[in-house]
Amino acid sequence: MSTRSPICAATTRATICSLYSHMPRLTGPMDAAAIGGMVIQLIGAGNETARNTLSIGVMSMLERREQWELLTADPALVGVAVEEMLRWVSPVYYMRRTATSDTEIGGKAIRLGDKVVQWLAAANYDPEMNERPEMFDVTRGRVRHYAFGAGGPKFCLGAGLARLELRIALDELIRRVPDLEVAGPTRRMQSNFLNSLLTLPVSFSAGQPLDAGPSAARS
Repeated sequence: MSTRSPICAATTRATICSLYSHMPRLTGPMDAAAIGGMVIQLIGAGNETARNTLSIGVMSMLERREQWELLTADPALVGVAVEEMLRWVSPVYYMRRTATSDTEIGGKAIRLGDKVVQWLAAANYDPEMNERPEMFDVTRGRVRHYAFGAGGPKFCLGAGLARLELRIALDELIRRVPDLEVAGPTRRMQSNFLNSLLTLPVSFSAGQPLDAGPSAARS
């Protein structure tokens, strides 16, 4: 009997879903529920973190108007702005890991099997990582952060996609709505794990349709 999950049965290309369907060869049997849970986790993790980084990152720049104006004046800063947003927002506050060997971190003895919490948000505001970490700065020469984890096999699988999504979204926002403003009080989700907004009211001027050419602009 095949152990391949019906969830991914129609997948023929080398995708994450197809890799999961063949994982029994590497990890032992995985039933449809286990594979489905992993796929849902991937979808949810990518949606929540990218959305929250964008909304809180843009809000932070709008609240520091000079940062938003620097970005709209020089779109070449978008790449730095994306990294600064990831550092500043820290969409996931922490992760827990299990020590695979005895070691020492910061003078503390860690034993095999100990549960260790990585406070990613704290690392992102560590002055040893970045100068003036309490300042949001889209002109930083170098932005160091652990928004995607600290590297190794647990490094965020979707880091490349998240960066691309954020870059495209910022490019479009500064092009289409450069006069974007916060238009009311925001509301945050109560969570000790995710940095998330529930509401972010904004306002902006209506512009000409994107498909409008020179003749339409003159009419």
